[in-house]
Amino acid sequence: MKSNKEKPSLIVADDLQFSREMIKSSLLKSGFKSIRTADSGQQTIKLLSEEHAEVVLADFWMPGMNGLELTRLIRRWDEYTDRYTGIVLLTGEEIDTSIKVAFEQGVDEFVTKSAHLPELAARIQGAARIARMQNQLRSQRRQLGKMLQGSKPQMLKDEQSGLIDRIQFIEHLDRSIQQNIARAGKLAVCLIQVDSLSKETAKKELPGKVLRSISTSLQLVLRPLDIICRFNQNSFAICFNFPEKETFDPGLSDRLQHAVFQQYRYISKPETELTLNINFWHEKLNQGHSAEQIITYLEQLS
Repeated sequence: MKSNKEKPSLIVADDLQFSREMIKSSLLKSGFKSIRTADSGQQTIKLLSEEHAEVVLADFWMPGMNGLELTRLIRRWDEYTDRYTGIVLLTGEEIDTSIKVAFEQGVDEFVTKSAHLPELAARIQGAARIARMQNQLRSQRRQLGKMLQGSKPQMLKDEQSGLIDRIQFIEHLDRSIQQNIARAGKLAVCLIQVDSLSKETAKKELPGKVLRSISTSLQLVLRPLDIICRFNQNSFAICFNFPEKETFDPGLSDRLQHAVFQQYRYISKPETELTLNINFWHEKLNQGHSAEQIITYLEQLS
């Protein structure tokens, strides 16, 4: 593990080329070595997916995806990759009413663009120190989990997508059905079939890189309690749990599809043009449907 005194790897995100190059040049002179630049929040996510950076230094007021929106996306990215990224936001204003909201959303440091280089460097080091401590704790937690698991069978994961498999998903769905019956809750199940638009690759198994990108894209738009698996060759299944007062929104299909394509373009160069076929099962769980019956229904629709 790096010591807290070592210079962290950085991504400098600013829509103005002059600003990001000036910041990069100043930080290089201050001893930082690994610095990449991005002209948008979207490109920042793409760079993070290619190689993790310890700290992201981003302009608060970028168009398209501002620093606060980027922070939320990075925190969800961290959640699903089980790592932590330090975030420092830059603002051109001396006093910003958004500072409190920014910290609540997960920002580690906040600094004005008028700040002198020593202050900027110190705040980056502070964010890096937080990131290293968080990542050390996560590493220890993973090791402890392996020790506690002992002789218990390991949770199988699909190597290409990194998700649980079909068998485990159906077992989870059965448990969710029973829990929702007991609690008068609801759930929805979604089956997403992914195909290539290319005639040469249609109906064939998608490349591992594409499956991993789709997997990551889907996870970024889900809630913490939602469960996703790689269901078949080119399909994914999701179980959504809803509180008693919440109802299924028919617009979820369109929003899910839009978010998947949006994230997919951010995370990976779309070398393969894709099409998604999304089908849902949803209703109150007082009719005794089993996981197998729900899955059969969705497979007949696909």
